[in-house]
Amino acid sequence: MQSFTALRVHPTGAGVERRLDTCQLADLPSGDVLIKVNYSSLNYSSLNYKDALSANGHTGITRQYPHTPGIDAAGSVVSDSRGLLFEGDPVQVVDRELFATASPKALLPEQYEAAIDTVGQDTLVNLAKSLTLGGSVVACGIAGGTGLPLDIYPFSMRGINLLGIASAAAPLQARQRVLAQYAGLWRLPQLASLCTEISLAEVSAKVDAMLAGQTRGRTLVRVA
Repeated sequence: MQSFTALRVHPTGAGVERRLDTCQLADLPSGDVLIKVNYSSLNYSSLNYKDALSANGHTGITRQYPHTPGIDAAGSVVSDSRGLLFEGDPVQVVDRELFATASPKALLPEQYEAAIDTVGQDTLVNLAKSLTLGGSVVACGIAGGTGLPLDIYPFSMRGINLLGIASAAAPLQARQRVLAQYAGLWRLPQLASLCTEISLAEVSAKVDAMLAGQTRGRTLVRVA
């Protein structure tokens, strides 16, 4: 395999244009691991929302073009210069409406000991205001916005904790421990019902729908 098909974003006089290009392996940036991708994904939540912004020419996300948007992938290893992975190894790079409107109250009734927020902005603020004494909320998404209009009261009156996730910088061993949990004890029983599969040629239209707020769940992109 010396060539592959990719969705590429190109600058134009009017903005950007998305199209399917035939690329060469020599076009790829240098790196440790080469992966043959079978599936990628689009997700209107968490970090993957950045892919849709990048695919629409958001200069705050991507500054160099042409660009191939997307960070999630599932496939198999072609080569690893470090010798840690082997050819053929499988690889997976892997109801909010109640909180969507900001509350003017400094504190809300205590409901949760802990929460994981994948939306951000008003949803994150309302969750923080709803934590019990000493509760924690994890922030890992920006689909609802990047602001944090939150005052000091949840921290000073209830001693809450606001925790961030920076998975891109996490050591490999830490990632392996977490992924092992998701493959076992934390595995969700209805994941398939949350997923829609599309072809690479359908990605551009799906990106437009995502940015218009017309998608739900995860979209699996069939690459191979």
